Amino acid sequence: MKTTIIYRRKLPHIQPLNGDFFVTFRLKIQLPEDIADKLNKIYQGNKNNPSNPGWGAYSEYFREYDSFLDFIKSGPKYLSDKKIANMIIESLHFRNGREYELVCYTIMSNHVHMVVLNTSKYLFKIMHSLKRYTAFEANRLLNREGSFWQREYTDRIIRNEEDLVYHIDYTLNNPVKANLVKHWKDWSYSYLDDKYKVGPIDNRT
Repeated sequence: MKTTIIYRRKLPHIQPLNGDFFVTFRLKIQLPEDIADKLNKIYQGNKNNPSNPGWGAYSEYFREYDSFLDFIKSGPKYLSDKKIANMIIESLHFRNGREYELVCYTIMSNHVHMVVLNTSKYLFKIMHSLKRYTAFEANRLLNREGSFWQREYTDRIIRNEEDLVYHIDYTLNNPVKANLVKHWKDWSYSYLDDKYKVGPIDNRT
């Protein structure tokens, strides 16, 4: 039986050991007031809806937030810097086989999606270490100080094969949906383990 930890910041996190996850983490961005208000209304409305518990309560919030990040023209885009992106890639692969099985990732200009399986530590510990190290290195490379990543991140447990295929597809096709490339393989900062395939896009989150 898997040992599970449940905790909550702004979003709920249910994290079993040896779990399989879709994870999104983002740069610290000051949202425009109208976008922040819109997202807050979605979050509060879903949070207080007893008929839509768990991830379902946050799927619309996540979808809207992710879409905003894809097309925002303002705010930091540090991850588009080749040195920063490559440093993050090295850090993701360094943990592969040590803390998780790395299935895929995509690094956008202001956020990262990844799918990991069989986490050998609680995911929050993995994310704390990953974000702390990459923030330190990014600030060093950019000659800057201050917060780099948004404190909160989004994680979803992958429950079955269909769910896995969908989240691989969602991760890799992010640059395609953002109209940056025609095919996911054309994006320089994406990765897919050879054991897996990309499935068709649909409207789930």
